[in-house]
Amino acid sequence: MKRTFIRSLGMVLVLGVVCGGFYGGRLLGVDPHAHAARHSQSWLLSLSKGLTGGLESSLTDGSSDVPPAEIFKDVLDKVQNDFVETGNNVEDAPLTDGALTRMLASLDDPDTYYLNPSARKVRQETLQGRFQGIGAVTTIVKTKKRDVDYRYLTIVSVMPGSPAEKAGLQPGDRINEVNGHWIIAYSVVVDYDRIAKETRDEAVRHDESRRITDKFNRGYTVAKALPILTAGQGRQIRLTIERNNQPPFQVALTTATTQVDPVEYKVLNGHVGYLHVRQFNPQAADAMTAALGARANDLQGMVVDLRGNPGGVRADTNSGVDGYQAALTLVKLLTSGGTIAHIERRPNQRQALTLSPPAKPFALPLAVLVDEGTANLAEMVAAALRDNGKAKIIGTHTFGDDVLEMFAVLKGGGGINLTAAHLFTATGVDLNKGVQPDIVATTAESALQRALATLGVRS
Repeated sequence: MKRTFIRSLGMVLVLGVVCGGFYGGRLLGVDPHAHAARHSQSWLLSLSKGLTGGLESSLTDGSSDVPPAEIFKDVLDKVQNDFVETGNNVEDAPLTDGALTRMLASLDDPDTYYLNPSARKVRQETLQGRFQGIGAVTTIVKTKKRDVDYRYLTIVSVMPGSPAEKAGLQPGDRINEVNGHWIIAYSVVVDYDRIAKETRDEAVRHDESRRITDKFNRGYTVAKALPILTAGQGRQIRLTIERNNQPPFQVALTTATTQVDPVEYKVLNGHVGYLHVRQFNPQAADAMTAALGARANDLQGMVVDLRGNPGGVRADTNSGVDGYQAALTLVKLLTSGGTIAHIERRPNQRQALTLSPPAKPFALPLAVLVDEGTANLAEMVAAALRDNGKAKIIGTHTFGDDVLEMFAVLKGGGGINLTAAHLFTATGVDLNKGVQPDIVATTAESALQRALATLGVRS
């Protein structure tokens, strides 16, 4: 029994080291109890060397060139053959989902994560323009305060006609709570370290530790919050929102399905084409090509509205969600080609993204509308239209999302979303800083009027 206990405790310690990763598993589903246990029982670490009988040194003696796939298979075989708690009847799917979730979480990248089959389906539908839940695109925004890393669940864009829009939510809003549960924004270790520095009284430390443990136990990881925000319809949700460092406020909304048409095209005042692109995906590419291919010869200019456009992802064509090619399609239609952006896949190693000149270059003057909900590929397109199409950008400063994301459907039905590159403008500006408009206009109506005036068209 003693030998079994020592071996088991040794395995717990090893797994704790291997699986610890980024705190909270990038806030994706790792039980906060584990952090509390690790902190309150830190004496185990000093005890572990004696109990494991040289286990620490053996961890560094293995071959470093063993392919990860072989290691994973070896571990899976051991679990399936020897794990006792479930009567040796271990299903592959939960093990695979858990392993992949935590493996990608260890990369500490908000845009890189594994999706189980149901989450993959929701993500895929969203990228195709069918939004469930509150009808908003969210991301995790990293920031640092007093040497503490915070990660806030933040709204990027709000879809037209969605519950989020009806509730008055805006791009840049931070979702601090869902149904009264705090969205865990930093590591529990931060609070424990603060207690250790603030007091030496053991009783006070104990009470504070319990309070902190309760706080994190009641909190929601991002993985737990997102299904509530992005799935289902007819459910009541209460959100606590923080906007521009104002006092937090609450909103109540009912989830629904919001279908978004990616492209709207019309002619304004009989002489100006108006192309509103709400999202980049294959449907948008087809609609943009049809709209601009049929434009009248007597147009005096073109307004491209990218407000509220969260961008898109790069994906296989058969996935039905590729937005990267759609973004390039729009730039091809409205510029004379050339270098339209730079892509960085390795630090300080940028590649020019170059388009060949079209047979018939677009000759009309351009105005591009942007706002704080213009993000990602939409920001790349706006900058490219200014740099290569001599467009004037009108509106407010954009969101600032430089990540080129890749989405793929996996064999088992799950999916993967990962950071494939970082985006820079043709002139080398990091899109993480967003796009600054040439003409500032803070309201939707004034932005369109300024665009028409810029194109020399009287309303």
